[in-house]
Amino acid sequence: MMRVTVEIWPGGNSLRPRQLAVINIANASRLATVSDYAVDVNLNPGRYDEVYKRLTITKHRRSLGWAVLIERIVRQVKELTRLEETE
Repeated sequence: MMRVTVEIWPGGNSLRPRQLAVINIANASRLATVSDYAVDVNLNPGRYDEVYKRLTITKHRRSLGWAVLIERIVRQVKELTRLEETE
């Protein structure tokens, strides 16, 4: 499992971080060649039971690095958020 934490440091002060979001990424298909990753996006980090978005991303284990996987997740979350705003 991988956890991505998004923080803001007021005035650049790393001693006073404020958490904005947490993204949890877990391999849902064990060690298959083509794996599904369950992605939970939480915009209320104090409440881990409140998931803002739940996605499944499919990726070939050898074709993409973690940075590219995270980029795809961010792109999908942005797209879902944009679609919600237009409804």
